Amino acid sequence: MKIYSHALLGDIPLEKIGIALLILGGIALLLFLGLPNGIHSPISATLQPNPISLGKEESALLHVILTNPTNIPQENVKITTQTLGTDQLSLFPAHHTIAALGPQETREVDFLILPMDTEARPFVPGNYRIDIQTIIEGKTYALNVFVTVTK
Repeated sequence: MKIYSHALLGDIPLEKIGIALLILGGIALLLFLGLPNGIHSPISATLQPNPISLGKEESALLHVILTNPTNIPQENVKITTQTLGTDQLSLFPAHHTIAALGPQETREVDFLILPMDTEARPFVPGNYRIDIQTIIEGKTYALNVFVTVTK
């Protein structure tokens, strides 16, 4: 009795299919690990608290962690922040410069986020995007975080 377990693959022996899958998996792993802006991004951020309540006149802290991904010391590494879609969300400071950052060294920087809610210009509650960016060795690294503002 003959079993046709690989009828869709024709007469290709299962050993060759297994070897081909191993090779493809290895190539995929090498490509994944070799991507400069892959999962191991040198910049990360958290927001505390999130959401912010206008009723409580809360502010939030944007905590940014930056790691030098190179084996070369870096000087004057600038972290910039920007809000899109509103000028009523204040970030202080708007940017921060790290004077020196050694190879694989990590620094933490905090930014204050404050909704500007006035009687003349009331703040519209919603989700707001904050862009964080830095350039190391000519490569741009960027991250977006979202803060929610409620009434």
